[in-house]
This record gives sequence, C-alpha cells and structure tokens, in this order.
Amino acid sequence: MGLKLLIFALAIFLGGCTFSPSEDALSVKEVNEKIQSLDGKSVAVIGWLGECGGNDCGLYESLDDAKLVAEGAHQSEEWQAVMERRLSIGLDEGFDFMAQFFDYEQVIIFGQVNADCSREGMSCFDRVGDVQPSSIKIIL
Repeated sequence: MGLKLLIFALAIFLGGCTFSPSEDALSVKEVNEKIQSLDGKSVAVIGWLGECGGNDCGLYESLDDAKLVAEGAHQSEEWQAVMERRLSIGLDEGFDFMAQFFDYEQVIIFGQVNADCSREGMSCFDRVGDVQPSSIKIIL
C-alpha cells in the first residue's frame, strides 16, 4: 500500500500539479481581509498548507505558522493568533487525500469562498471552511 501511495504521489507531482504563482492569486491575508466581499466567489489562494485530514485543514500565511499549529501548545496566545489568521479549508475527502502529499508546502488552492463563519455574531466549530476547495497545486 505504501508503494502505491508513493507512486501515486510521484505521478501527481510529475503530471502537472506543480505551478508558478499567478498574479491574480490572493494571499491568505487578502482573503481574510476581503472575505465578506468574496463570499460565493471562486478564487485562487496562495499560502502554506498545514496537515489536512480528519477535522482540520488550514492554509497559513507562512510555513512557521503551519508548523506552530501542528507542533505548538494548543490554546496558547500565539497558537490562537495563528488560528485566527489562517483560512480553514472545507471538508472534502478527495481534497484531503491529494493535500496530504503537500503538507508544509507552499500551494495554490482553487475554490469558492464561504464567509458564513466570519459573519458578525456567527461562530463555527470543527471544520466548516472559509474556502471550499476544488483543486490544489504545489508552487515551484
């Protein structure tokens, strides 16, 4: 099974899943700042992927942020600050399968913005998703 996953990942990597950043790709920070006006729109977002699976998948402003969430002290002030500025990527098992090969890599995620959890008075638990993903590409 492990060899099949390695071969699959290599085929994906060599088969065109690498990408140079597009000038119209938004940063994690830009999406967070404009999330209300982007609600329902398709976007390309550039950032650093954390670990995807189970009930979590985040796109971060920096590699340090992605690693801090994975390795940091949960509920510390620094951890909480990173969690507030990341983008949650919506639940999709197919996406999670693809994303697991890109943990801690800079990627572009294509998807639709969902501002439901950022509306005033609204709080979301678990994995709702600021971006509902349709595809992911690693940045060279």
